[in-house]
Amino acid sequence: PVGGMVLQRHGEKDYIVCALNKAAFRMGNWKTLRPENVVGRKLSELFDNLEASGLLAQYVEVLDSGQSRSLGRVPYGDSEVPDSVFAIDLHPLDASHLLIAYTNVTEEEHRRAEIEQRAEELAQVNGDLQRFNRLAVGREMRIIELKKQLNELCAELGREQPYKEANGIDRS
Repeated sequence: PVGGMVLQRHGEKDYIVCALNKAAFRMGNWKTLRPENVVGRKLSELFDNLEASGLLAQYVEVLDSGQSRSLGRVPYGDSEVPDSVFAIDLHPLDASHLLIAYTNVTEEEHRRAEIEQRAEELAQVNGDLQRFNRLAVGREMRIIELKKQLNELCAELGREQPYKEANGIDRS
């Protein structure tokens, strides 16, 4: 589900919440706010980190440009919203109204980070196995070479060759 919130510009840097859907409320994981307490209030009263996070500046730029913008994955947290990651898209509706569409992707980000960490661990183990394989194969190749040399020396001395096959398969 995609959370949607419609904002109306209020002054130079603030916005009033005009509407929001249920998904917007659920995905925000708000600590104390309730949907009925949000509509009609200024964002600056509701979320105390919007300006410092740079999100308010993005809202202003989108409304001023009249062009929709995807902000991608944005980390955000404040006294009301637990530290989370949101995929945010901004859409100007007219010169003073903005639609914010967002999805809480925090769990997905945690899973992605865990997968990346596991991939790094597996790459390390794979590298270790490759080094071991090179050493083991090199050792086996050297043993085969030594068996061939021993067979050759025994043949020169007229003795029986101790290794019937010195090509890696020892059938003695």
